[in-house]
Amino acid sequence: KRQGRKKAILLGLEFTGPKLSSLKKKLEEISYNHAKNETSNNANYLRFYCWRGGMRSASVGWLANLLDLNARILEGGYKSYRNWALSQFEKTWPIRLLGGRTGTGKTDLLINLSQKGVPVIDLEGIANHRGSTFGGLGLAAQPTSEQFENQLAERLESFRESSAQAIWIEAESTNLGRSRRDL
Repeated sequence: KRQGRKKAILLGLEFTGPKLSSLKKKLEEISYNHAKNETSNNANYLRFYCWRGGMRSASVGWLANLLDLNARILEGGYKSYRNWALSQFEKTWPIRLLGGRTGTGKTDLLINLSQKGVPVIDLEGIANHRGSTFGGLGLAAQPTSEQFENQLAERLESFRESSAQAIWIEAESTNLGRSRRDL
């Protein structure tokens, strides 16, 4: 980087050239597992990004596309994406809060609404947390605050794209669950 773009490219080729065969196998494995585990239209492509959107993601994306793995590269990198995610919380959204006491079935109601096509965001689901009674019992580890915010921004964006008139969310406290590292 300090010696110029061309020098960085040549150095990158020196590092990756001998490893291209194993990188090809790894990309194919990732693509297969991604398609198998993804339930949305996102299964159609792999996504690559760098911190700033540089050459590493572009070169790995190029290789994946060369292998017909249908790669997409996030322009501007993760920093750009993160700024976009945070900007979603500055917008006005047609949020409708569902409140009530613990154990009254608010989450069940949200699930039923969602099954009927009503726009719903399950904050506890995103947080891998079952609220004040059951917490994270039997669930995967909670996402970091940053991952939680990113997932929430993605959900909001999906409803903007569908022109949702109302988005139902269960009223939660400001601290939804606890991360294992906080215990």
